[in-house]
Amino acid sequence: MIPGGAKAEDVLAFDTGPGNMVIGRRNRKVIRTAFRSRRANRCLRQRVGGVIDQLLQSNFFRRKPPKTAGREEFGREFLREFLRSCKRSPRQDVVATATALTAKSIAHAIRRYTAQLPGP
Repeated sequence: MIPGGAKAEDVLAFDTGPGNMVIGRRNRKVIRTAFRSRRANRCLRQRVGGVIDQLLQSNFFRRKPPKTAGREEFGREFLREFLRSCKRSPRQDVVATATALTAKSIAHAIRRYTAQLPGP
């Protein structure tokens, strides 16, 4: 929540990562189903080891805010790199890894960029 009378320099807003782009693309491409379907529940398994930490080293995650993310950052090329990193892991594990990447990128950004902000 932004308090009334806040100045622009008091507000920090930025994208933290791929959001659901990688998750959604992976589901449509491999499972051929919508994210909220029953079949998607099979994707709640193991994450593919090392992939998340490797991807969090990319330029987008190292840049300081303000920054924005879209298909140019997390589109087809990112998905190809992501899938290469996952090698031949079961598809359910790959979707679980995409989900964990989203969560970890959000947590990483909160810790890195908001910890030093003054509280309400």
